[in-house]
Order: sequence, then C-alpha cells, then structure tokens
Amino acid sequence: MFKLYSFNSPKESAQALAIEIATQLRRILSVKERTGLALSGGKSPILFLQELSQMPLEWGKCRISLVDERVLPLMDPENNALLVHTHFLKNKAQAAPFTPLVLDSSVSTEEMLKHARASYTQSDLAVLGMGADGHTASLFACAPEYENALTSKEPIVATTPTSAPFKRLSMSLKALESCQELFLLISGDQKRAVFERACLALEPSLPISYILHSQKVVCHVYCA
Repeated sequence: MFKLYSFNSPKESAQALAIEIATQLRRILSVKERTGLALSGGKSPILFLQELSQMPLEWGKCRISLVDERVLPLMDPENNALLVHTHFLKNKAQAAPFTPLVLDSSVSTEEMLKHARASYTQSDLAVLGMGADGHTASLFACAPEYENALTSKEPIVATTPTSAPFKRLSMSLKALESCQELFLLISGDQKRAVFERACLALEPSLPISYILHSQKVVCHVYCA
C-alpha cells in the first residue's frame, strides 16, 4: 500500500517531508512518552535531514536510529552515522538520542549483529531511500542474504551486495513493516521510472516492490 505525493523540486519535497515527519512525531508523542525514527543514509536525504533538524519538536524524546549501515569505521565519509551527525544532529535536533547500527567495524559480522539486535528498539517511523536498481534500506536483490532479509524474524540482518560496495547491516523487511508508517524519498527521472515499474506488481528483482505492495504498512512516497 502506498500513497504518492509529487513535487516540482527536491527542495520542495524535502521540506514537505520534514514537516510531515515532525507532525507525525508530535502526534505519537501526544499518546506515548517516547517515539522512534529510523533514517536512511546516502546523498539523497541530505536536504531532508537539514530541513528536519530545524523542526520544533521535543527531540529529546525521539530515538533516532538508522535503516541501514555500511560496515565502516565511524568516521569514514561513507558512513551513514557520520552523515546523520553532520546533517541532522544539529540546530533543534541536536538533543535527539542517536544509536548507530555499527559501533565497531573490526569485529565479526556475528558480533555486530548481536550488538545491533540487543540495542534495537522498534521505530514508529522510517524514512527510506531507493537505488536505481530498486533496492531499499540494504535489501539488495543481488545479495546472497536477500531471501533471509525478506523472511527473517530478526529486526536486523546482514547483507553483502555484489552490485554495491561494503558489507551492510539493515532493518529486515519484518522490521520495516512493523513501523506505524513508512516514507520513501526519491527524485529524478531514472528513479521515477524504477518506482513506476515497482508499482505494477510485486517483483523480487525490485526490493522496493515489497514495501509498495505491503499489506502491513502504508508507504508515503515523496517524489520530485
């Protein structure tokens, strides 16, 4: 299930999504003591993260986590946690508690998974991105662990995509579908074409199609 919202520019889309996420977090905080928001990395959400950091909110009550993470040192420029620190944990959002998925990239995958699962708290909302290959979070159709990521009852899984660099930790499909609501931010003609193809039917080669056709959670798609 999904709802599509179209905008004239990535800036407009980022602003609208930031306002909506802040509105939803306030709604949740009106009935719960704390809430959780899972964010995506990469370059696509930077404008959105900057806009969201300026939203007035009780950020100290909002647990921030990551939808996925590359297995890299914390200060590596490709690290999603560093991106969140650089573009989001500032302005009004600097009080938000943040839990990285990977604290020590030198340990075994099993140790990383053990720590990530032990510290995991289910998020109420998650903001997703999508690659030109249709992957979302770090659910890659090319990864040998893909089927496990789609069927695992664990909230965090490991994936090793063959079409992209770095080993990853990622929220599983089950964890994503356990959110109250999902939000997908995409821009550009290439990604719009992939999205439109994924809208047609559930297609295993396009991981995003599992989100768009989910019967468990609604995905709000912000497209520019």
